[in-house]
Amino acid sequence: MCVVSEAGSSVCCGSLWRAGRRVSPESKIDMKARQLIESAVLEPATLAVVCAAFDRAWDTVRDRHSSELEIAQARLLLARAALMLVSQYPTDVEALTRAILARTGPGRGVYRSK
Repeated sequence: MCVVSEAGSSVCCGSLWRAGRRVSPESKIDMKARQLIESAVLEPATLAVVCAAFDRAWDTVRDRHSSELEIAQARLLLARAALMLVSQYPTDVEALTRAILARTGPGRGVYRSK
């Protein structure tokens, strides 16, 4: 979940979870995904939409990735897609989520067979 403070700073894009336990968020690639979103120049409300859509997209594909590297790479791909598409859906979390998944869908990196 994304939290945007009154000052506009954010804590974004939920913790990583796999098999019921927290996966280290210290991965350099995962940190890049987080930093990519958190450093975007967006209005606080738009940033909240991006974070929520990113989290929902991640919830959809998280079970398809088992290694920390796969998780980090998928999250980076989702973050890039979210930022690329936000101008089309700046206020609609559901539409942005669908667009992110379409952009990163089968054959494009985040969908792996279970």
